[in-house]
Amino acid sequence: MITRCACIKGALSRLTSHSGFCRPFVTLRTTTISRRFITVHGLRSIQKQIFVPTVRGNVCLRIARFRGNVSNNAQQADKVTKVKLHRKDVIRLIGLAKSEKLVLIVAMGCLVISSAITMSVPFALGKILDMIFDKKGTHAETMEKLKEFSIILLGIFVLGGLTNYFRVYLFNSASLRIVKDLRSRVYRRMLLQETGWFDTKGTGELLNRLVNDTYMIGNSLSQNLSDGLRSTVMIVAGTSMMIYTSPSLSLVSTCVVPCVAGMAIVYGRYVRNITRNLLDKFANISKSVEERLGNIKTVKGFCKEQEESKAYEILLTDALNLGYKEVQARSLFFGLTGFSGNVIIISVLYYGGILVISDALSIGALTSFILYAGYSAISINGLSNFYTELNKGVGAAQRVWEILDRQYSIPLHTGFVPKTPPRGEIKFENILFSFPSREESIILNNFNLTLLPGETTAVVGRSGSGKTTISTLLLRLYDPLQGQVLLDGIDIKELNPIWLRSHIGAVNQVSVLTNQI
Repeated sequence: MITRCACIKGALSRLTSHSGFCRPFVTLRTTTISRRFITVHGLRSIQKQIFVPTVRGNVCLRIARFRGNVSNNAQQADKVTKVKLHRKDVIRLIGLAKSEKLVLIVAMGCLVISSAITMSVPFALGKILDMIFDKKGTHAETMEKLKEFSIILLGIFVLGGLTNYFRVYLFNSASLRIVKDLRSRVYRRMLLQETGWFDTKGTGELLNRLVNDTYMIGNSLSQNLSDGLRSTVMIVAGTSMMIYTSPSLSLVSTCVVPCVAGMAIVYGRYVRNITRNLLDKFANISKSVEERLGNIKTVKGFCKEQEESKAYEILLTDALNLGYKEVQARSLFFGLTGFSGNVIIISVLYYGGILVISDALSIGALTSFILYAGYSAISINGLSNFYTELNKGVGAAQRVWEILDRQYSIPLHTGFVPKTPPRGEIKFENILFSFPSREESIILNNFNLTLLPGETTAVVGRSGSGKTTISTLLLRLYDPLQGQVLLDGIDIKELNPIWLRSHIGAVNQVSVLTNQI
């Protein structure tokens, strides 16, 4: 039959034909039969059509196969799926770093030392100022004390620099190994899945899981974990030193902290949801591009270059609109936290100035307190960033775990292994089959065939009638919905798939060459 491609919202349809299609359910009269496509507006049902011209100039619509979703792009862009953060997800995410436990412990030790040295700067600066403004000793004695103190500080800062180096190196090198092992596990798990699973997944989507999601997980377990722990240590040390320096001034400076913490929690949850939706959207974009580039001859044959470019631009705009939501949330959050930090500084300066004037606090102590407050504020901001990035990491990890946790329906290492080679008698009995990605389209219905040993059998039929499907069933790349495939009287479901395929030679219509890894 003659087929023409139907465009839904400007997207190029895949052509599918089969003798088992149902009879036409809609007949349209048109005077433009020579057009290569018909645009159908306002459809949300997941189907596409094949148009068949008739002698009288009518156009008959028959149900074909659609791979993908047809819906309003603007509504999809505005909709944000909510993803809950569970403690078990965080524990499992951190558990990915179990193989690097010793390295991370050493890195954390370096982190504690470097953070402690960093937090000693305000204390040292306060002491230096008190030395300068202290008029009890002579000028020579003050200079000598200042020199000795500076030399000690220099040695401490050298140690801080070394520990910082090892902290960054150990965390990031551990991250590289974690990502490498995780990608290896995910790829190995992908290869073990049955063929039908790949039919329902786009190559671009799987590559996103293998590359982008695993990278995001590694980043949340390395640099983000390092920054989060460093911020925690500095908050604890800074708050302790603030209380030690002036308890009353500490009470004034910490009144805004609960509000900032609440904003961080709400912001982190929102960003986690947006991140997962963005990853889904980019996976769909990759899948769409893969389909178009993989069928570039069809695109060019129907002169759809411009329409496909516009469709791709629409997909990118949808992702951009979703990204704007994250930018707006990020801008609002950092604006509010910055304002809160400035309020704390003004409060500390005002009340601290009163304490200095009343001789309840020295200038050096006030300076140390302000620096501790600044360090603590920066660390609180860093801790909120840690929470946000952790949410992103969990969102990416949930998508990877869907692959790692999935049980494949055709295990490769189970089943019976005969001790003798097969004779070669093959029977297809009452086979009912449709592909997992096109369950409503029956390819084989009550199919029966017997292949005897030593004979050459040719299966002849028009394109799409199921010839290749027979060979895929024999190789057990798919299992039939009903019926069974027998090899020497044994159902191939009972045989080991590796043994079965090792005794079958298959030559495809298209030869595929891959680069050696």
